[in-house]
Amino acid sequence: MTTTTTATTSSTTELGHRLPVLAEGSRRIVLVRHGETDWNARGWVRGGGRDDDASEGGRIRAHALARELHRSLPHLDVVASSHLSRSSAVADIVSREFREDHPVRIVNHRFGEMRFGDFEGLAVTGPGCADDELRERYRSFETIMHANKDVPWPGIAGESVRQVEDRARAGISQILRGFPDCDHFCIVAHGRFNKVLLMSLLGLTGKDSIQQGNTGINVVDVDRQGEWKAHVINYLQHTERDAKTTTSFE
Repeated sequence: MTTTTTATTSSTTELGHRLPVLAEGSRRIVLVRHGETDWNARGWVRGGGRDDDASEGGRIRAHALARELHRSLPHLDVVASSHLSRSSAVADIVSREFREDHPVRIVNHRFGEMRFGDFEGLAVTGPGCADDELRERYRSFETIMHANKDVPWPGIAGESVRQVEDRARAGISQILRGFPDCDHFCIVAHGRFNKVLLMSLLGLTGKDSIQQGNTGINVVDVDRQGEWKAHVINYLQHTERDAKTTTSFE
């Protein structure tokens, strides 16, 4: 049976101590969220149709993330990211940290953030949101989409949970098939994308909650039978020296 181990920022256990030795025949995926951007801090929705770089603090934490992974993993074979700069820049930092391993660096559009349709570019929470009606409209759509994975965000480009789930799993399968002799992979992606993918891999439902802080680390293994097991979800200890570790928006 698939199980989930949840880590929080209050944990005092280092990442490396949480990870068991990789079982024979299994493969390990380290799924990471990008660093904080100015849009994150202001509560603006970006999604897959908006691109922006990490803030100065986000870049600092990205380097802390890379060092944490280097301390905790025996090696990395492949470092992948979405095409969006806030994700690809962090993947580049991780790849450089593991330069002695010469990891393959991949960019895959399937790992891009969910498309939020008409809500992209709008402030729906935090200090940037002054429109209560907009906030409630956003929350209402979220409630509907949690209940029905086939309902997309409003607008021409809006995606449903199922659409994101399908392309996310296709991207994972593509990487695993493309590198059959590799067993340690890192994917740097996005908050909502990561939540959808993890819930799918672990067999969770819409009522379950998975948090994804900026530069949060998730570690999941897949065995020869295709069964997934999570060892760490949303590990953030590498950011604890800074109180502004995480925001809630993609």
